[in-house]
Amino acid sequence: MYLNLPDNLGAGTYTLATYAANGSSVVFDSTTNILAGSLASGVTAAISTGGGIVSLVVVGAAPPQPTIAPVTVSGTNLAVSVATASGYNYVLQSTTNLLSPIIWFDESTNAGTGSNLLLNVPIDPNALQKFLRFWVY
Repeated sequence: MYLNLPDNLGAGTYTLATYAANGSSVVFDSTTNILAGSLASGVTAAISTGGGIVSLVVVGAAPPQPTIAPVTVSGTNLAVSVATASGYNYVLQSTTNLLSPIIWFDESTNAGTGSNLLLNVPIDPNALQKFLRFWVY
């Protein structure tokens, strides 16, 4: 059996199927093939059945917390630098308001290489404020 999974699936339990758990039985191929790239770096997966649920259990370490260098101004841009780890993606996100509900917008997505990633974020002179963060997966 082959599973069609999203790329870089992180740690968690994902329901694949459900069945009637009242005395019936289910046979599920536990030698499921997971295509390369479906799992995030450093995680493993196994099939679990019980209680009427067939699940894919993905376990592994959480992505590393990003270490952001002091932000500097370079011309009309903010120069933002973050240390990266290979096998993870780094998404620079922004919002103009930290009041609930906070809506983050993706500015840039880059693969980690094990070295620093330098991004230039344009400064909008008409914007009163802009907040930035990195999301790593």
